[in-house]
Order: sequence, then structure tokens, then C-alpha cells
Amino acid sequence: MAVSILLCLGIAIWGAAKQRIGATALRDTFSGEQGKGLIIAGLTGVFIIGSLGTLFTIVYGMAV
Repeated sequence: MAVSILLCLGIAIWGAAKQRIGATALRDTFSGEQGKGLIIAGLTGVFIIGSLGTLFTIVYGMAV
């Protein structure tokens, strides 16, 4: 689970860098939009994985 969260955070950071470089240095709006999509996807993945981890902990705790 930790590797998945780190991977999603890495995707979000890569998207932020792609958005920043695409918007300023390259003047490429398409690259900036791709970066925005990567940021949203990465942070959504972190939220979903974190929520599943919380639900799993609650259900497992109730079973014990």
C-alpha cells in the first residue's frame, strides 16, 4: 500500500513539473493540460488508497 501511495505521489509531482515546464519554458498548452490531468489522477489515487486502507483497518478492528 505504501508503494502505491508513493507511486501516486510521484505521478502527481511529475504532473506538476510537466505543467510548470510546459506552461512556461516550452509554451506548450497541451503539455500543461496533461500535467494538470496527472496531478488530479495522482492525488485521486492517494485519496482512494488511503480511504481503502482506513476502511480495511476499521473492518479488521471490528472483527478482532
